[in-house]
Amino acid sequence: TGKWHLGQPHGTPPWERGFDRTLNSPAGGIYFRKQPYRPEIFLHGEKKMKDDPMFGQRWYSTDLWADWGLKFVDEAIDAERPFFLYLANCAPHFPLMAPKETIERYRGKYMEGWSKLREARHRRQIELGVVDSAWPLSELPPDVPEWESLSAEEQRRFDHMMAIYAAMLDRVDHNVGKVVAHLKE
Repeated sequence: TGKWHLGQPHGTPPWERGFDRTLNSPAGGIYFRKQPYRPEIFLHGEKKMKDDPMFGQRWYSTDLWADWGLKFVDEAIDAERPFFLYLANCAPHFPLMAPKETIERYRGKYMEGWSKLREARHRRQIELGVVDSAWPLSELPPDVPEWESLSAEEQRRFDHMMAIYAAMLDRVDHNVGKVVAHLKE
């Protein structure tokens, strides 16, 4: 389930690459049912419109791919057959899009500025043992301005972009957790 960015428009769709059950986008960038970009998705090789009622009235693709992937897993289990789930999310990938309510949970969390956030994350990674304390934090690239040099409007704009990205990762984390819990069950 998910993004099939491996040449579907050129004759290599997932249903011809060994997958028995598929729900996919022929490329990336699909996030919402009513998004005008790429109006179709494919179910078992059959073109369906994204707004087909069978997919629900309101969805975010990261949720859709996980839910349908688990449906396919359950079908294999019911048939007492082995399964392999290939779950390819579009998120986090441009265009950056996420459900508004998830974005709102992260708004304002980045107003401290990227330098202070980087330093805090680096300290936390050292505390967790993810990185060695001897490893210095890399310098900011020369074309990245100091946060304090940005206008309040620019800071809000960057905070919003980072909140969208965080919301996308939130949805991926949530759905990976859902898949793992379902498989354990």
